[in-house]
Amino acid sequence: MSKEHRRLVESLLTGRAALFELILAGVLLAIAIEYLSSASISLAGSDALQILIIGGLMLAISLLLFLRRTMSTTRTRRVQLEGFLVYRKKDNTIVDIPRYKYGSAIHRYLTAAFAENTALKTLWEKETLSDSIKYDKDKGIIYNKSTHAIHLIREATEYFVLDRLSTHLTDYFNKAEFDKDQLREYRRDDVPDILLKNRFLELLSRPMDQRPHFVEDTLRRPSFGEVVKSYGKDGVMYEKFDLVLPASSKVSRTPDGSILINTKRFSFKFKAGFEAAMTVLPRGFEEFYLGLRDHRDIACYKVILDIDVDFMFQSYFSATGWDYHRWVDSFIESLESDLSKETFLYDLNWPVVFTMIEIFRKNRPNNGLDRTDDPPSGSPAGQP
Repeated sequence: MSKEHRRLVESLLTGRAALFELILAGVLLAIAIEYLSSASISLAGSDALQILIIGGLMLAISLLLFLRRTMSTTRTRRVQLEGFLVYRKKDNTIVDIPRYKYGSAIHRYLTAAFAENTALKTLWEKETLSDSIKYDKDKGIIYNKSTHAIHLIREATEYFVLDRLSTHLTDYFNKAEFDKDQLREYRRDDVPDILLKNRFLELLSRPMDQRPHFVEDTLRRPSFGEVVKSYGKDGVMYEKFDLVLPASSKVSRTPDGSILINTKRFSFKFKAGFEAAMTVLPRGFEEFYLGLRDHRDIACYKVILDIDVDFMFQSYFSATGWDYHRWVDSFIESLESDLSKETFLYDLNWPVVFTMIEIFRKNRPNNGLDRTDDPPSGSPAGQP
């Protein structure tokens, strides 16, 4: 259930305010109609003009109230998705989580980047995620420290969204119903400000003939066709990057580091947030699903993705051309499926799975599934 649905009191107060405004607008509209009817009956004279002016003002106010309520509820959409990563302290690695596309992708990106770029690997090892949490003995407080590892996770998460967006847009617009003249394809060279600030995008989408790990493979490859994705030795990878968007769209990076896509109908903005804050996974998940029994060696981190969609004022008066912009709905849904911790655990049906494991374990006490290192009840995995 979303946070919005859980805020019952806020929902009630917001609904009450909306109802009051609609009732007030309706009353003003009724009075305005009455005044305008009276003015039309009078037809002439100062009284008729005065009545006409008052009726017109009330009509305008009622329409403004209706527009305000409509736009405040439909013009801006904000979505926040919470994902997670599992980290092994001794190995200084992100765990590959089966069926969880975001977690598996971050593991794959880091493996590929470190295999090809030793500088990134050195940064990851110099300031690890374990170094992100510090304890001040004098003040008796725990605080987060910004490290190279934190920045790499943010960039990898941003690249995950961009890569998913690239694939989604290609599939969405690859239909006969769309006029190719109404579309524009953004490639690597078209988004330099994004490339320069995301090391994963710059590295993993760099042409294969410019990368030593792929040179021999490139020479052996037939000249026809375009490579979309390729993997090499030690996990190195190439992924084609492009964004197919309506022709008038613009892609940029905002001063706060967000990625912004402006179209005629709306602006789409997202930002990856990661501060090495802990999160809690369901009981038994690390041990039975991931096969990790040493809870002291595990840290589970929270990842936040903020998405803002702001519709332009003129969108309310546009009846055609929406097929070129409906991709935003399906893309957000796909992101929720791929990244959301809540959605992943729901699809996995972990409570039922863990219940079956517990029943099996209790009936077969010597089958090797006995836990001997469970954390105290209610203690988050990976915390002391």
